[in-house]
Amino acid sequence: MLEDRRRRTTRAMATVIDPTRRARVLDLGSGDGAVLMSLRPLLPAGSAALGIDLLESRLVAARQVHPDLVVAAANGAALPFPPAAVDVVTVFTVFSSILDAGLAQAVAGEVRRILAPGGAVVWYDMARNNPRNRAVRGLPIAAVRALFPGWHVDLEPCTVLPPLVRRTEPLVPGSYGLLARIPGLRTHLFGVLRPH
Repeated sequence: MLEDRRRRTTRAMATVIDPTRRARVLDLGSGDGAVLMSLRPLLPAGSAALGIDLLESRLVAARQVHPDLVVAAANGAALPFPPAAVDVVTVFTVFSSILDAGLAQAVAGEVRRILAPGGAVVWYDMARNNPRNRAVRGLPIAAVRALFPGWHVDLEPCTVLPPLVRRTEPLVPGSYGLLARIPGLRTHLFGVLRPH
């Protein structure tokens, strides 16, 4: 699963970053810093990459594992940046954790506000509800479009149902690729959002 997401992230970043100029990248909901760390080698020299998370405990953990990361605590509904300050915003499993529709709209509004002209959002999140976890909600493509009205939304299903992968991969190594070919088993969406 992680390797599939890494490949998709590498391809997406290649389409949204101009390799001839420095980029300003914000990883919204940076958590343990893993996504931010994976982005750094994909950026041109001199680029700035910052992680933002609401929970200070996650940032402390990220700094312990990756002491050279630049991370800060902030609320996604009130980002501490001027308009058009960021070239790329990555949002990996962020909006599925926001259960309040008004708050989700506020966070999306902030992402739209801080994105520079020609910028993009790289999106990875659940498309379906998880019946075992009521603290998250899936966002199908229609819900993503509602958060970013008028934007070009290029998302595709990915990530095989994680509990199934955890059970089958130890028994049949390499089974992920076979399972990923079955559309009904894919639970997340990955892709790029751009303003028109």
